[in-house]
Amino acid sequence: MASSTKLLKLAIPLVRTHGFSREALARSVLELPAGEAHSEPLSDSAVSSLFGEGDKARKTLIEAWMVDGVRYMQKAEAESTSAPPTLRDVLRTRLQYNEPVLAQLPEAFALLATTSSKFHFADPLPALYHAGRIADEACYAVGDKSLHLSWYTKRASIASVYTAAELHQLVSPNTAYAFLDSLLDKSATLSNSLGEVSLFSSYILKSWQGIIKKRYGSFRLGFMLKSAIGTCPSLYNHHHSTANRTRTRAQALEFNMDPASLPFTPNFSAKHSALIDATLSAVWEKLGTAAAHTDVCKLSSLCTKIDIGEEDVVELGPEGKVEGLSFLKKEIAAAGDQAEGKKARARRQNFSLEEAVPVLFGAIKSKVNILGTLTWVDPTPEALASSGPLYSVYESEVVGGLAIQIYRLREMRVVDEGGKQLTRITESLYGVGPGYLNWLIAKEAVEKHKMHVGRYPELFN
Repeated sequence: MASSTKLLKLAIPLVRTHGFSREALARSVLELPAGEAHSEPLSDSAVSSLFGEGDKARKTLIEAWMVDGVRYMQKAEAESTSAPPTLRDVLRTRLQYNEPVLAQLPEAFALLATTSSKFHFADPLPALYHAGRIADEACYAVGDKSLHLSWYTKRASIASVYTAAELHQLVSPNTAYAFLDSLLDKSATLSNSLGEVSLFSSYILKSWQGIIKKRYGSFRLGFMLKSAIGTCPSLYNHHHSTANRTRTRAQALEFNMDPASLPFTPNFSAKHSALIDATLSAVWEKLGTAAAHTDVCKLSSLCTKIDIGEEDVVELGPEGKVEGLSFLKKEIAAAGDQAEGKKARARRQNFSLEEAVPVLFGAIKSKVNILGTLTWVDPTPEALASSGPLYSVYESEVVGGLAIQIYRLREMRVVDEGGKQLTRITESLYGVGPGYLNWLIAKEAVEKHKMHVGRYPELFN
């Protein structure tokens, strides 16, 4: 019988077709040289005897694959036209090693970082060891001779950059190398931000926790919110008469903000309000329609550029229902007059944004391109003269790279504050992003959303 070490080496190429499985380990004996190869795979008991019971055998294979990945980094040294190779080349080589098994990596990382307990507690050591080993090999390859504290901070910086690129690779393989390059281009800033090595371990742990969470159950919101585009939250109240429904249809269309009715499953949310010393009609014009959309977007600290596209018209569902509707992907409504009994329509403003999104503790800002729409239904004169509420919907999606989608429902209504009539705008935000970065995206989204909404009154100064 060949040694377990030899069989592990033979099993690694089989991960491409059989994953990090006991079957890959069992079939390793079929890859032995002529004269040693078995005619049949190992039995399950033999796999357990050589590599461990249950998932322990799979973890053994994953760890062997990771060790082989460190050896693969030496390829950068052999192929380098300069001596030594650049850090960029070394880390790119390690990302290249992942490519044949990208589909299997999320489950492998989740398995490696969880305990055998049914509660799936996160064990940070495998994640830290994986990133640290790659950083250490990278430093050795480029001839780094840092000493004392700088030895740790340099490796912590490299480990964080590589981990961010590797986890990005799981979501968007085509942009992983460009993402790595963008982080390395700003590595000086990163090194300064990681003066405390504890930040490194925090980032790695939270990122891998995102993978574990995705494997063992996505976060789901435990509440429901129903609102409307227009002025009648109770449009579908069955106690209303048919005549009353006909009358209010011209004023209001229902928008269901139950998370289950969104075009994606949200994993973060926020809700913030601001009071504006202006009439409902004035607030509606600037925040409910596209009249001041450029100025509204520029109030965000993330926005670096905005281009306003075409305005068009989209059809809503029966009686104005908007469940599961993505305005970004909705086709333009066919030409023709809106007749009684036909599908209701809404106006839609298309736009594109460029935002600087902070990653890695906010030390680095990565530019992302965003496509968005602002959608609304023109209220009647009676609705504008009322106390509201009026509604509009903002939807956006990152183009390539980070898979982030945002839905914002804007509600505008008149309130009495100390005997003075003001307009309160309330935005309910729902979003979804990569599981491994959810902890960071959610934090940034809540903070930046609060700041953005808080600046809306500046439009009326």
